[in-house]
Amino acid sequence: MGERERTDAQRVVLSLARLNLALSTAAARAAKDPDLASMQPILVLFALDMDGPMRPTAIQELTGLSSGGVTKLVERLEQKGLVSRKAGAVSDDRRGVLVELTRRGRNTVRSMADSMAQALPEARPVATDLAEALRV
Repeated sequence: MGERERTDAQRVVLSLARLNLALSTAAARAAKDPDLASMQPILVLFALDMDGPMRPTAIQELTGLSSGGVTKLVERLEQKGLVSRKAGAVSDDRRGVLVELTRRGRNTVRSMADSMAQALPEARPVATDLAEALRV
């Protein structure tokens, strides 16, 4: 690997980290909950809002968490009243569980998304840096 590729990889990582920080900070501020400042809960909440209820295995694939990590994340979101678990909700699997947003969760997601949208002007230069670093 050459010096240019190494530098490009470093620029990509730094740009992604800065973009993540700007957007997750905006989301956490809107949700008024610092526990929602990391991308994993944001990913889960946004995916549930956009795609509807999903099985924990789908959440595992989305976040890269272990099954135990997904269980803990869903439990935290459930304790906050943002999601609920429905057992027996999968048509061909009586034991299957679906995780879905609650009304409070949907309102929180909308507030977070609005706040993130307002942060986009600040994030655009970072996205531009990222796009430049990804050009081959």
